[in-house]
Amino acid sequence: MPFSAGHQPPLPTGRRVPIPIVPAHLRAPATTAPSGADGPRGTRRRVVLTATVAAVAVLAIAAAFVVRASSGPGPDDVVREFFAALSAHDPTRLLADPCQDNPLCGPDALRAGYQAPQDVTIGNDTGTSTDRNVAVTYTLGGRRFTDLVDLRSTRRGTFGGRDWFMTSWPGATLTLPDQTPAPITLAAAQLPTRQPQPRPATMWAPPGEYTLTRPATTLLLAVQQQVTVTSGPPITLNPGTTLAPGITETVERLVHDRIDACATKHSFSPTLDATARGWHSCPMTYLEQYAITDDPTWTVQRYPTLHLEPAADGAITVTTTNPGQAAIRYRWTTSVAEPRTWTDATDTIDLTVTGQVTAPNGTPEWQPA
Repeated sequence: MPFSAGHQPPLPTGRRVPIPIVPAHLRAPATTAPSGADGPRGTRRRVVLTATVAAVAVLAIAAAFVVRASSGPGPDDVVREFFAALSAHDPTRLLADPCQDNPLCGPDALRAGYQAPQDVTIGNDTGTSTDRNVAVTYTLGGRRFTDLVDLRSTRRGTFGGRDWFMTSWPGATLTLPDQTPAPITLAAAQLPTRQPQPRPATMWAPPGEYTLTRPATTLLLAVQQQVTVTSGPPITLNPGTTLAPGITETVERLVHDRIDACATKHSFSPTLDATARGWHSCPMTYLEQYAITDDPTWTVQRYPTLHLEPAADGAITVTTTNPGQAAIRYRWTTSVAEPRTWTDATDTIDLTVTGQVTAPNGTPEWQPA
């Protein structure tokens, strides 16, 4: 059928064809968008995208500033502050784990008798972002020393910086004496006085030159020593002991007086003390060989030669290097009834003494062993 107004053309069989819903003459004319634009919706999309990128950039910059602002001192700064605290003689600023219950970390412990390291120089700083090793060189007593300080860091929060802290501290471990006759002072800190234990007492000391002092006692001289502390093996504090002037003569007189007092006793085994240890209070004894004797008499012929050794607790140990000699005289008899016939007897024995001299009340006392 020929095409005419009011009639639709025939549909092709077996083919898809578009069928407009609105006739072409009824559709609005199409508008052409300006070149490079996609209308109001595209403009809004670009504005939002630009604002988002700008906000992300601002946040990134702000985060960088926050991280930088919240970061603590760096590894070099931590080491530098450690030695600055020593130079200021202020151990309360050290913030070192070994300072816990340490007399050298008291507020006034380094105010006197202490020389801090000089000419401190921070050297190589090597390691990772979490673990560092810092070399530091300093002068003590005219000599240069180099320590290696280990540090570790921790992050504070998501955007927080890193806090650095030492895991090894410059200085050395001090081994303290088991006993001391008087309190020991190191710098301005008094060290603990302790009794012997299976394990010796130890404490940490930061680098520096220390003055060790111990006051005099009745028996011993005062002590003053210089102790140089750097990083290295433990240092054993050994103040030493020196007899006070005149003590040797005093001890010899005490021993001689004791022997003389024993010689006045008319006994084969004289004793001066009524205590359980009185058996050893006199250095002479003689084995009776006869059943019947009279009272013996003693004569000191030579005093023993003594050796005096100051002990760690401040007492003086006395031993004999050359025995003395004493003579005993007595009479013996085998007669049971009177009149008896007496026989004179004489013999000599060695005099050997051992013991200690102490001064519990400020006066030397001889204590035979």
